[in-house]
Amino acid sequence: IDLQSGEVVTLAGSPQPGAVVPAVDGSAGRSGTARFSRPTALAFAGTSVGSPLLIADSGASAIRMLVDDAGGTGGSGGTVSTIAGVLNQTNCFSATPTAVVAANTTLCAPAGLEFRPNDGRVYFTQPGNAVVRAVAVRGGGQTFGSAAQNDLHFVAGSPTGVDGTADGVGAAATFDFPQGIAVTNQGELVVGQIAALRRIRISSEGARVDTLAGSTTREIGNADG
Repeated sequence: IDLQSGEVVTLAGSPQPGAVVPAVDGSAGRSGTARFSRPTALAFAGTSVGSPLLIADSGASAIRMLVDDAGGTGGSGGTVSTIAGVLNQTNCFSATPTAVVAANTTLCAPAGLEFRPNDGRVYFTQPGNAVVRAVAVRGGGQTFGSAAQNDLHFVAGSPTGVDGTADGVGAAATFDFPQGIAVTNQGELVVGQIAALRRIRISSEGARVDTLAGSTTREIGNADG
């Protein structure tokens, strides 16, 4: 959306209603070949103007990126590529608790995502198997290439998809259908789940999860406090 003119333009994907699956990588723009299945969240891969745009494509179970020919946010001359997951393949049964090649690993309908400048990683939620994972450029750096050049890291939650509200470090913590995710100025991650907000603090001990606010028993309400 152009904030000055109010004009809405298609950056990538099909402008036609109902034209969704299967997802396809390719050229951006209204007449481009790239297609999305069900994009649910956006974030920029950096803090500078023109940083690439990251997309959680829930329907395609992949993390994707939109880049233009100059290296920034895509337009008519840009491209859409997959930086993690296998397009149109879903695995909600397990999440490997060790680092794996992002191109060889199927994801479970990622919902929210956020770029963390502190370590250059993209953190994302998987509600279907109750985990938080991260994509990192192999060898460090913050310039994402194809999925084959990136690694997928387990952050926190149950590797076998068991949901819950337990605080703890890494796999000792559990989430209850995690959705949105955001990063604070201190580099902490805040995750929204059913009836609660959870906080993830990244340190040398791992990813420590605690409950920031809300109910740990799925008690839904509107009480401040």
